[in-house]
Amino acid sequence: MNEKRLKYIFLVFILVFPVCIIYTRILPFIDLPFRLMASTIMRYYDSPGYIFSQYYTIPTLFKSNIFHLIFCSLKIFPDVETANKIYYIIYFISFPSLLFFLIKKLGYNKWFSILGFFVVFNSDVHWGFADYTMSLSVLLLFILILKNTFDRKNASWLLLSLLTILVTFFVHFQMSIYECVLFVIFSLMTFRHEIKKLIFYLLSLIPIFVIMALVYLMDANRGNEDMFSFLLNYYINVYPSEILVRLQNIFFINNYHLGGNIYGVIIGLSVSAIIILPAIYLIFKKKIKFKISGIAEIVMLTSLLFYFILPDIIPGQNLISSRFAEIFFIGLILFLSETDFDSRKYLLSVNILLFLFFIVNIRYFAEFNKVTKGFDKSFFDSVNKTEVVTGLIDKSMYKDRPVFVHFHNYYTVWNKGISTGLIDYRYGVIRRKAEKNILPDFDPWSKLSEYPKERYLNCRYLLLKSDSAISDKNFDLINSVNDWKLYKRNY
Repeated sequence: MNEKRLKYIFLVFILVFPVCIIYTRILPFIDLPFRLMASTIMRYYDSPGYIFSQYYTIPTLFKSNIFHLIFCSLKIFPDVETANKIYYIIYFISFPSLLFFLIKKLGYNKWFSILGFFVVFNSDVHWGFADYTMSLSVLLLFILILKNTFDRKNASWLLLSLLTILVTFFVHFQMSIYECVLFVIFSLMTFRHEIKKLIFYLLSLIPIFVIMALVYLMDANRGNEDMFSFLLNYYINVYPSEILVRLQNIFFINNYHLGGNIYGVIIGLSVSAIIILPAIYLIFKKKIKFKISGIAEIVMLTSLLFYFILPDIIPGQNLISSRFAEIFFIGLILFLSETDFDSRKYLLSVNILLFLFFIVNIRYFAEFNKVTKGFDKSFFDSVNKTEVVTGLIDKSMYKDRPVFVHFHNYYTVWNKGISTGLIDYRYGVIRRKAEKNILPDFDPWSKLSEYPKERYLNCRYLLLKSDSAISDKNFDLINSVNDWKLYKRNY
C-alpha cells in the first residue's frame, strides 16, 4: 500500500490523544493526583512560604520510578500540571512513532504500526502509572538499540544498551528487569557458540543488578510482609484460582476503562479481536512459521509468560503481572507486521475501526471535562493552608473505574497546602515526617457508611464526594459544587 498515504494517516492519528490531553482540564487517570502532589512537594519543598518540609521528608533520590516526579517538578514549566500534560503528550507521540520506526528497522510492513494506536491509551495509562507508561516508549527504543547491539556486536552498541537499561531503571524498575531478560535471551541466542563473548555480555549486567539490589533493599523493610513468605503462600493458596481470570482479562483489560461494565468489555474485546484474530488466522490457517528466535515472538512469549506467572500483587505494590498485557500486544503487532499477510482489506478495515475507536476516546475525555466542571482551585480558597485536608470519596467511579479516589490531593497541587495520602506507599520518594495524629494515613477505598474514623477527626478539613451529606455537628459545610462537598471541623 502507498507509504505516502500512510504518513498522512499516521500524522492525523498521532495528534488525536495529544489534543485530548491539551483540552482536558483534569486528566482522568486514577493515581495521577497523588503523583502530581509528589511533584508539587518536590518543586516547593525548600521554597520560602511553604510548609511541606514540616510534614514530609525526601530521604533520597537514588531510587527507581522517579522520572515523572522529577520531570513535573522542574521549574522550567509554569506548574506541575503543565509539565504533566507535556509529559503525556511526549508519551502519546513517542509510543506510536517508535513502534513505526521499530517496524521499519526490522524491515516489516509499516502499515501495521497504526495498530499501536489501539494500545497507546491502555490500562496502565488509565491507572495513572505515569512512570510505567513512559517506560513502554523506552522499551520500544531499547528493542531498536538491542537489534543493533546484536547485529553489530561492538562495544559502543553494548554500552548504549546498558545505558538504556539504566535509564529505564530510573523510569520504571519493572521494565528495566524485563529489558535485562531480553538482553540475556539475545545474548544466549547470539553467542551460544562463543562462550567467552557470552560470559562477557552477561557479566556486563552486573553493575545494573547491583544498583537494582541496593535500591530494592532500601525499601525492603518498610513494615511490609517478607517477600519469600508472601510468594510461598501466594503460589500455593491464591495463584491457581487466578489463572482463568487472567485468561479472561487479557482480552479486554487494556480498553475496559473506555466504557466500564459491559460496554468496557465489548470495547476491549473488539480491540483485542482486531489484533489477535489475524494472528490466529495466520498461524493456523496460513501456517505462517512461528520463529521462536524472532524479536516479535520473543516479546510475545516472554510477556505472556510473565503475565501468567508473576503475582499481580506483592507487599507494597500492585498490578504487577497485568502490566505485561500491553507488551504482549506490542509483540502481536510486530508479529503481524513481519508476515506476508495480504493486508489491503484488513488494513482498510483497521483504519475505519480506528476512526470509530478515536471517537470513543474523544468522547471519554470530553465527558470527563463535563463531570469535573466546577471542581477547581477556587473550591479550596477558604481552606487555611496551615491545616490538613483529607478525602472521603464515596462516589469514586467514572465509567466503572475509581478515577476520583485521590482527588483531594488536588488541594496540594492547586493551593500548595497539605493533604493526606501518598507518603505511606512502600516505594514512594516522598516520605512521612509528621506523626499520624498530625498527618493521618489515608484509605482511598473508604465509604461514607464507615464514617466517622479517627483519620477524619484528626483533619481540620474533609472533602466529600457523595450524594449524601455528613450529619455530624462537629463539621460545618463551607463549600459545595455538584456532589463535591467541603467540610470544616468547628472545634
